[in-house]
Amino acid sequence: MPWFTAHAIIYFRLKSGEQQRYRVWENLLLVEAADSRQAWDRAIELARQDEGDSNGSLRIDDQPCELVFGGLRKVVEVSHVGVENLPRHGDEISYSQFEVADADALRRLIDGEDTALVYLE
Repeated sequence: MPWFTAHAIIYFRLKSGEQQRYRVWENLLLVEAADSRQAWDRAIELARQDEGDSNGSLRIDDQPCELVFGGLRKVVEVSHVGVENLPRHGDEISYSQFEVADADALRRLIDGEDTALVYLE
């Protein structure tokens, strides 16, 4: 069966009070499935396993919160370097496309610094 990478959006939701901003994780999940539709369904099941509040101990900015599965952003079929359909060194498991305003923003992105960008799909 083919392999896919699913981009799952997980976010932190405060248990009480008004929430102005959301901390978001994009988890990349490796999924084996017959086709992209089955990969989508399996990825949802996997991503939902991260939901919860760690038995009440999860905090963000010292406030009780919970992890919530927001949805899948995309599912990409893995591009294998070999002829076998098994994950291996050098496989392209996913990709993302961005646009930045200038060379300085590009440098900040490469260096892992905060910068504005446009996420292109």
